[in-house]
Formats: sequence, structure tokens, C-alpha cells
Amino acid sequence: MPYIGERESGGPSECPIKCKVRAYEAVTHTDFEREGISIYNITNVPSKLVAETTTNTNGFFEIDLQPGVYSLFVIYEGEIRDGSGDLLNVTVTEKHKLEVNLVVNNAVY
Repeated sequence: MPYIGERESGGPSECPIKCKVRAYEAVTHTDFEREGISIYNITNVPSKLVAETTTNTNGFFEIDLQPGVYSLFVIYEGEIRDGSGDLLNVTVTEKHKLEVNLVVNNAVY
């Protein structure tokens, strides 16, 4: 489930967001074109788009995928995001459900 937000105390927290989630054939960091030096500004995923869905208002989503390895990305505020700067590659096995939590991190370091 994709999440974003801040705690009442001002620190980071998580709350569900509605957004698109895309599954691509697996990629690595070196495969990407990015704007500038940011690891967050992905302009193109150089892999085949396999599936796309939209989360509900609670951030819940389901995607049916064949067994294999996939890279998951969130489309949030018009940008392709890979969470906190690390690629989220997941391995799908036959007849198993996989639970994945995607975090959209807007922190500035």
C-alpha cells in the first residue's frame, strides 16, 4: 500500500494515498535515465510495462502477475517514484499472494 504523510509531532509518518502502481519487468539502478543527479526523478523506466492499477483511498491494490521478478513503481503527483530511492523488485511465485508496502518519501536530506 502506498503511504505518505507526517506525524502530529512533526516527524515522518505514514498515511494511505490513492495513486497508480506500475509493475515493470525487473530493472536495476544503472538502467535508468534521470533528471539531474537526483535518485528520485525517474523520467523513463527502460523496461516493459507489465501491469498497472490504481490504489483505493486506503492505498490498497492488487495486480495479477505471472511468476517472475518485477520492479514496482508509484506514480504520484505526476512523477514516477521508486519509493525511498531503492528499487522495489519483487519475486512472484505461482499461486501465492505477496504483500507489499510502498512508501512515497518526500523527505529532504
